[in-house]
Amino acid sequence: MSDVVKLHHLSDVHIGPLHYRPSNKLSLAYDDGGLPRNTALYLEYLHSLVPDTRPHIVVISGDMTSYATEDQMNQAQDFIRDVVKLLREGSPSWRPDGTPCVLIVPGNHDLDWSKDDHAARIERFARMATALADAGDVISASYRDTTNADSFHDFGDEANIFLYLFDSTPLGGTNDPRLAGIHEALAENHKTIARSNRQSSEFAKALDALNRAAHRDPGYVEPRALTRMKKVLEQVPARRVKIAVMHHNLSSVPSDDVEEFDAIINSGIVKATLVECGFDLVLHGHRHFRHFSFERKVGTSPDGAVEPDMHRGLHIIGADSLGVKEHAPFLEIVLRDVRRAHDADPPATTLEIRAVQRQGTSYSLDARPVVEEVIGRPLHLAVNELLRRLGRPLNEADRKPLFSAVEHILPHVQSLVSDLVGWGTESGAWIEKFHYLLGSYSRIYAVDIGTRMSSDNPRFDRYLREQFDERLKRLTRTESRTLTFSPPVYKAIIQTGWRPEPAMWEGRPIAERKGRSGRKDLEIVRIMVRGRAPQGREIDALWTLDFDHRHYAVPLFVVDASRLAKRLADSAIGFDADGHPLKCYQFNDKTGAVEEVAPVRGGPIVDSFVHALGSSELQTIAQYLGERVMIRDPEELRAFARRYDSTRQASPLILDVLDRHLPRQDGQCGVDIGCGTGNYTIPFQNRFDRLTGLDISDEMLEVARAKSNKITWLRANAFGSHMPDGSADAVWLISTLHYFIDGQQEALFREIRRLLKPGGLLLADIEFTEQHKSLWVVEYFPSLRARYAGSFQSVDEYTAALTRAGFRSVDTEVHDVPADDPDSAIRVGQHEPRRYLDEQVRDGIPAFVEMTHNELSDGVGALERAIGDGSIEGVMEKYAAEATLEGDVGILIARA
Repeated sequence: MSDVVKLHHLSDVHIGPLHYRPSNKLSLAYDDGGLPRNTALYLEYLHSLVPDTRPHIVVISGDMTSYATEDQMNQAQDFIRDVVKLLREGSPSWRPDGTPCVLIVPGNHDLDWSKDDHAARIERFARMATALADAGDVISASYRDTTNADSFHDFGDEANIFLYLFDSTPLGGTNDPRLAGIHEALAENHKTIARSNRQSSEFAKALDALNRAAHRDPGYVEPRALTRMKKVLEQVPARRVKIAVMHHNLSSVPSDDVEEFDAIINSGIVKATLVECGFDLVLHGHRHFRHFSFERKVGTSPDGAVEPDMHRGLHIIGADSLGVKEHAPFLEIVLRDVRRAHDADPPATTLEIRAVQRQGTSYSLDARPVVEEVIGRPLHLAVNELLRRLGRPLNEADRKPLFSAVEHILPHVQSLVSDLVGWGTESGAWIEKFHYLLGSYSRIYAVDIGTRMSSDNPRFDRYLREQFDERLKRLTRTESRTLTFSPPVYKAIIQTGWRPEPAMWEGRPIAERKGRSGRKDLEIVRIMVRGRAPQGREIDALWTLDFDHRHYAVPLFVVDASRLAKRLADSAIGFDADGHPLKCYQFNDKTGAVEEVAPVRGGPIVDSFVHALGSSELQTIAQYLGERVMIRDPEELRAFARRYDSTRQASPLILDVLDRHLPRQDGQCGVDIGCGTGNYTIPFQNRFDRLTGLDISDEMLEVARAKSNKITWLRANAFGSHMPDGSADAVWLISTLHYFIDGQQEALFREIRRLLKPGGLLLADIEFTEQHKSLWVVEYFPSLRARYAGSFQSVDEYTAALTRAGFRSVDTEVHDVPADDPDSAIRVGQHEPRRYLDEQVRDGIPAFVEMTHNELSDGVGALERAIGDGSIEGVMEKYAAEATLEGDVGILIARA
């Protein structure tokens, strides 16, 4: 993810008589002077955030005040100035001083309804907006001098967003002339008509109701405002993400009290104009109701048929009320990948909306977005990539019909995916029928097919919890401290290095189960069938699922179905105490139903599962998500970490590359991903004010921590560091990138782009495929071919991947590694084969540590003989001839 813009959308603050007043003033902060305590809580919330994580922009979509006195208008100004001050502390580079960070529009409650015309009614709001705009920090839809003040702002190429503010209150506070005349006539004759005090009282009530009915407060955007907006847009690049802000709602909003004039009465022409001008979002308030909708434009094809234009429309976002509700809700809106939005073939620009509301005396941000949508044409890039992999160039003549066809089927595909992922009515068979004998199972084998995984579905969660609870209940009954697993599961655990959550199971060894388990234990193991690279929300879902399984000591693995000889079915099998299938259910993808399989016919399903457990393609979730660990055996990894610095020292070549490119300015933040024991981190600890070394191995970090306490050593996966957006000036990866395979590298680039500030630097060493072809050592150690498969790309492929990930410029370097380079992992023997005969050198290279004894022994013997008889020269020349790029190592240098 790259190029993130974060907005807070507040509305209906109601500073004045109509704001929320807590019933218990002693327990909640409250200003009797009229300032809502919710505004103070919002300021406290902003203050509690790290400056870099505060919103870039705050939008207040009307009703900042409500029947406010002059003092309360001043309180509103002070509140906005306090917000500006806090936002300035974390300003991104695209919002320098003088660039607005708070945007306000007037609402119907901001008007002075005692005045006779709109200019007079809005004068006090305009006076406040003018005072706030003096420093350039705040822009508004209305000012006292409307000729010189802008009601819009283009934030430039870095942010790539444009905001336009509309005054939707020109008709506010008017009276229906027909009803007003009737009221006046009846009121004049009131004394004549009234015959008693009671009748007079009832008549007065009727007159009051008639007076209220005569009052109109419709939303309305003047046509001349739309004309002005069109004129402004002539100077604005078409690729901008365009956001319109107004108070009244532009579309029907769910409400308990829909009124005749609660929306913009000319919303049709307003929406049509906004769509025509390429606006993406509309932010509004007024209804005190959180709301989101998407209105798609219907276009006309050349043959006259009406067809939907899949990418033209408005995302309309209605805010709740900060001022009149106890929980004081507002919305956090995040736009990702905005810089390249609306390019010719743009990537998916994602729109995420999270709800924020008060809990107690503080605010809480929803963990999951309540809305997650896409702006632009997200499938274009995917189609291009698909055709590229198929070796078919996309001709201009094919472009429009192909993209049109893809986007027309998108709603149907989305609906199908929703049905598949939803874990719908068939879930009852899994939960009820399979779990009917849950107390009798001694072992459960389960397979989860990728398109049907729904980890955030309540039914799926219930299904898992029942199994987890049963396993935990039985584990707590046993006196043994050892976690035992049946032979095929134990072998899979050893092969992949899977471990349960240390916080729960630290100190409890893992062992292979001998003989029958009986019913005292419930062993559960689940295999997930997935593609080669995770995408989007699947990453977060899999992390959550992995944690749940490790929490209950339930092994969870991933496997690529295309690499298996036997097909895995979406199934669940329960075994009795003797290891025989007791119940077996599987999903029939043709009928869409869960079907019971007779135990006697369940043998092939069991065989396929056991075969998958023994597959070399089996991975843990961590490995699948990028933790392609150096060494799988935990004991060997600890030993490797202890001897690491005795066999590996920092390469002068790589240190020189880092020294030349890493920034030297004060106040910089750096991150070394895959830092190991810190050999490429510690040399730069005095260059950065904040320096983080990130690695997935606690064993390696333990060595690093003993070497320096100036650096923040962070154990985390590169995809899950949880470091703030735009928090780093430079990120580097040395001897790390090749642990990420295929599409995982591009996903990693997107994550690094998210971490980098605009203009930030990414440095990584890698072998380009043009160089990797010269790696002759695979002739003697064949397993290296599989180990490095998918780890390297060409110069052009890396450049394209980094560009897609949001980097503005990509440069490369190539270097030859000296034969005596002290970092034994960087092709040390490419020019001096004898180095591979040195056991100490091999002990510093994870690929040799992981190698089987037979392959290592045979390979070393064959290499020694080839060196002795001189045949090694011919082998090296043969592989060198395959290379089309000079140098042993490549360097990627990318700027955000």
